[in-house]
Amino acid sequence: MKTEFECSCVITTHDRDVFLRDAISSVLGQTIRPMEVIIVDDVGSKATSLLVDSLSTAALPLRYMDASGLQLKGAGASRNFGAKAATKPYVAFLDDDDIWKPTLLEECRMQFLANPTALVAVWASFLSNDKEFDGQSLPTGLRPSDGFSKNPGLTGSNFIIKREVFCELGGFDTTLWVSNDRDFLIRFLDAGHPYGVIKQRLVLQRIHQQGQLTNRNEHRARGIEHFMNKYRPRLSSRDLRLLNRELYSIRRVCHAKLGMRVIFTVRQLLTYRPGELIATITKKALNRTTTYR
Repeated sequence: MKTEFECSCVITTHDRDVFLRDAISSVLGQTIRPMEVIIVDDVGSKATSLLVDSLSTAALPLRYMDASGLQLKGAGASRNFGAKAATKPYVAFLDDDDIWKPTLLEECRMQFLANPTALVAVWASFLSNDKEFDGQSLPTGLRPSDGFSKNPGLTGSNFIIKREVFCELGGFDTTLWVSNDRDFLIRFLDAGHPYGVIKQRLVLQRIHQQGQLTNRNEHRARGIEHFMNKYRPRLSSRDLRLLNRELYSIRRVCHAKLGMRVIFTVRQLLTYRPGELIATITKKALNRTTTYR
């Protein structure tokens, strides 16, 4: 019998059964098992419910939860919904399009046992066309301000947290439809909680076109503006420059009018200092043949 970890795994899904099967299988295939697996479906799909039932076992039953009635929907709301239903001392989250490598829970459990920490994160890889590329790499020693201009490496799939700490922080901000993971990290650090990092790439984050929040569209642009407004009093001039760069990089692609796309392209270029622009162009030119961007 496999060793168990007193952890509830919350898998959030949104009409992506083609990926969900792999996500669930990656949890069931861990070298040590979680004691509880909750699948939160904000669509309330019968097909998803049947898929979960088909993968459930006597050794580790899967708990399907229909979250289609939530007033505010999104990844953050679904994670909060699952965490509220969780009963174990630790909570792990996994997005339906991501995959855990087999030793993730075992490595995190050892870290919690070895250190008095509230959260343990692992590094991640991107998965595109069956090839892996280096992804999110959360560093140690972060300050809250390190999360203002970019996400330092915390995602909805690469950390485990003490459930009491998650509840104390109020979970994810459901009014933020993008950058809610970054916002959660800032609030976690603001509260002064310690965290640990496992510098192994134990999560695979798929790159695909099936409704990813990282897709460049107006919905994401408005989400970035909302994040900026929440933290505006604390943002430095550098933070504002980098966030505006991200915002303009989206709107130069997705705006309906050609003239506005040109304007946003110019605005994006103006957020670069000369040395930064040269370095960015050089890096992207090299990456076309060496790695995924």
